Amino acid sequence: EITFSDYADGSIKEVMLWKDKDPSAHNWTPYFQYVIGTLEGNTNDSVVVEREEDLRGKLKYFFQGDLLKPEILNLPLDFSPPLFDIISCNFCLEVVAKSIDHYRKLLTKLTNLLKPGGFLCSLVSIEESWYMNNSAQQYGLLYLTTNDVDSAYKSVGLSVLQTAHQNVPAKAQNIFNDCKANYFIATQKNIN
Repeated sequence: EITFSDYADGSIKEVMLWKDKDPSAHNWTPYFQYVIGTLEGNTNDSVVVEREEDLRGKLKYFFQGDLLKPEILNLPLDFSPPLFDIISCNFCLEVVAKSIDHYRKLLTKLTNLLKPGGFLCSLVSIEESWYMNNSAQQYGLLYLTTNDVDSAYKSVGLSVLQTAHQNVPAKAQNIFNDCKANYFIATQKNIN
């Protein structure tokens, strides 16, 4: 079972539309084709269809999430808070954290939602101090280095399993942000 959570209601609704095969939903098939065909080397189109159907079948729960609230997930009263095997958190903490200490506190809240031995996988903006949305509103971000991220994750009881650093080419830096790199970090919650 997969629980999908996002701060933005629009993101949740979009995934629900895709799950329900609504014709107005975003077409994720090219992404599946890239992963299955390019990364995995399987060019059988039926595998793409099977994977999409498999994922649709596993998406069970949809909740709004807000890291700044005492309870991150907006759960119905009759729904006991679950512990998760895997949490994926992408371009999130650096947007809401006000300091590196606040970043660690938010990271602790996420880690507390993991089962012992569970995995937290994140994409993090590196050396980014601001971004602009489609409405031309500019927002500040917590400026982080890869060392800041590694240190924070380790400090909250996560073991770093794998990282990948991808610089953003200067020509790709634009009027919407000043991000210098994207950083993938896969971690596992310590069992003890």
